Amino acid sequence: MGREIESVPGIESVVIDSSATAQVLIGVQSKAKEVEVFFQHAVISKIIDQPTYNQVMDVAKGARERGNEMEEWRQKFVAPIKKSVDLLNSECISYRDKYLLFDKGLNRLCHTYNQEQEAIRLEQQRRANEETRKKRERIEAQARAQREKEVAAKREAEEAERKARAAENETERAKLQAEADKKRREAEAAAAKAETKEAVAQTVIAPVIEKRVDTQGNYGVERWTVQVKAKAEFVRWALEKGTLEYLEVNESLLNKEAQATKGARQWPGITVTKSVEARRRDK
Repeated sequence: MGREIESVPGIESVVIDSSATAQVLIGVQSKAKEVEVFFQHAVISKIIDQPTYNQVMDVAKGARERGNEMEEWRQKFVAPIKKSVDLLNSECISYRDKYLLFDKGLNRLCHTYNQEQEAIRLEQQRRANEETRKKRERIEAQARAQREKEVAAKREAEEAERKARAAENETERAKLQAEADKKRREAEAAAAKAETKEAVAQTVIAPVIEKRVDTQGNYGVERWTVQVKAKAEFVRWALEKGTLEYLEVNESLLNKEAQATKGARQWPGITVTKSVEARRRDK
């Protein structure tokens, strides 16, 4: 019997509250109106003097404060939901993975059995093909033997006919001609047998050994992976062949070094650009 999975504290309290969702939507709509009102009164197109500069700073401070308030309001709803999601993920995903790993193990077991049965089938097919080949070769050898008899009989018939034409004695000539006719008949008989054997040889085909297992959807997927053993050697190859798509420049590392050295570090083929990001420190 399987082990009963213990209950997970806190899971039972995870409930989708439709009323809370409605409250959040109402709150979002209210916040949207606040944002719209703020920006309707916060339009400053240009700084022309110190007072307008101070005004811009005050408006910017108000925007930042409202943004922080918005974030606090958002977190008030997100934090408990995130806590529930984290709890579900930490517990349920582990149980899910146990099922999936077990399923994967059973798939490997089935695949191993399928491979074993396929190996047996292939060996049986190989033996059937070999037996068929030998049988076909035996028949083809018999056909060749008949062809050889045909050729020999024709040759003997031609020789007897030649002697019959050269014979001066009528009796001897008739005897030789009868011998020639006999050899002709033997050649025709051998040719007929050879043709029969040759036709039979063409029909000798190995039986197809069917698969032994109903796999029910289980199958194997070939995967090919690589492992870098000598990075410098590979880089040299890519440069020599001009296949730069295999190479990736680590821009994150370059940015860190450029920032650390304030642009003093330079690299061939790399442009270091300085930019200024506007920030503010409240007094």
